[in-house]
Amino acid sequence: MKKRSRGPEKLETYSQRAFFDRPNRPPLVNESWTKNAKGEIVEYGLAYIDFSIYAGDNGRVLGYDNAHGYHERHFMGNAEPIAFTTYAEQFERFISEVRQLRRKR
Repeated sequence: MKKRSRGPEKLETYSQRAFFDRPNRPPLVNESWTKNAKGEIVEYGLAYIDFSIYAGDNGRVLGYDNAHGYHERHFMGNAEPIAFTTYAEQFERFISEVRQLRRKR
């Protein structure tokens, strides 16, 4: 596990929620990230929330983040460290898994 370094000052923060079925109610996808002065994403969080699939962990069925200084994948209450290449690749992996989970509903 490689910890991220506390590099240059954070400059830009982004956060968005996308609701699937009903406005302002789960299931939803939440994406947030923070960029540094170089334009690199230094903090991120991706979460798929659906209480009808999993009620624990505040409804987080699937998530990816680096909130604890290393990259990890959350799935129905369990967390495991993961290899990380780029945020774009991580985001695509996350969306692919969300699509698979939604097909199973």
